[in-house]
Amino acid sequence: QLFNDNRKRLLVLGRAGIGKTTFCQYIAYQWARGKLFQQFRCILWIRFRFLNATRYPKKPNNEQYTLTDIVEKECFPNKLTDDGLSVLRFILGEVRQAVSTTSPTILLLLTRMF
Repeated sequence: QLFNDNRKRLLVLGRAGIGKTTFCQYIAYQWARGKLFQQFRCILWIRFRFLNATRYPKKPNNEQYTLTDIVEKECFPNKLTDDGLSVLRFILGEVRQAVSTTSPTILLLLTRMF
């Protein structure tokens, strides 16, 4: 669903150790400093290496994990306070909007080590 439209995307390929993760860290850091991609309200960085059968075992009835499930687990792994839950609800609403609109307010950084 994320990739079935005409949104702009950037794919960074390279061998291990070339700097793909550092590049994503740089993007997130520059965004936090207000110097890059300020059109986004939030950046979510999800590393594919953590999306495995150990962390995400099969659900009953072959139900699939949603992007919301993954964001909650990867970006908020600890028990949240009431304020943290409010932030999570806001971000999950933004994730839903990012998936369903052509002008999302979230920048998703998805990284995979080859």
